[in-house]
Amino acid sequence: MYDSIDMNPNSTVAGLGILLFCLTGGCTSTKSGSIGQYATGDQPLIRHAPETAFYKVQWLSADRRELGTCAGTDRLVVRGEPVGFKTGPNGQVTAIAGIYQFPLQQLPGNARYCQWYYKVKRETHLGQNLDGAGEVVAGSALIGGVAEAGREYFIEKTGGDSDSFDHHSSHADGHRDRDHNITHVPASQKSE
Repeated sequence: MYDSIDMNPNSTVAGLGILLFCLTGGCTSTKSGSIGQYATGDQPLIRHAPETAFYKVQWLSADRRELGTCAGTDRLVVRGEPVGFKTGPNGQVTAIAGIYQFPLQQLPGNARYCQWYYKVKRETHLGQNLDGAGEVVAGSALIGGVAEAGREYFIEKTGGDSDSFDHHSSHADGHRDRDHNITHVPASQKSE
C-alpha cells in the first residue's frame, strides 16, 4: 500500500542537514574554566564560582609535568557560592565547594597546586531558534504522512492507480481532462 512516498527532496535534505548540525554540536557551546589555583600549604583561598556547574578538583605536579583530577570531588556549585582550598595543621588540603568542605585524601604526594575546574554546555541562540524549526519540520512530516495516507486510501477505495489520482488532483483550474472526458470546475465556479 505504501510502496512509494513522494517527498520534496529539498526539504528532506534541509531537515537532515539541521539534524546533523545539531548532533555534531552546532546547537550548543561549551565553556570551561578553572578557578582558585592553590599551592598546598598556602593561606586559605576562597573565590566565588563564576558559573553554576559541576566543579571538580584538578591538581598539577610540582614539576608541572602531570595534571590530574581527584576522583569523587565533583560537586554542583551555584554561581556566586564559595570555591577554594585550605590546608590544615596536619598538612591535609581541604576543598571548599559551596556548602561542602572535605579533605582531599586522593591528592598525590607530588601535587604542588590544585584548582577547581568546571565545564558548562549551553544551548546557542541558533539551537534555541532551531527548536521552533524542529516543531515545524515535525508538523510538516505529520501533514505529509496524513496526505499520503489519504491519497492511498482514495486509490484503494476507488480502484484507481496513483497516476490517475495525481492527474485528477492536479486540475483545479477548470480545464478539460482529455484522457477521461471530464471537465474540472473549481468549487468557486460551481452553481448550487
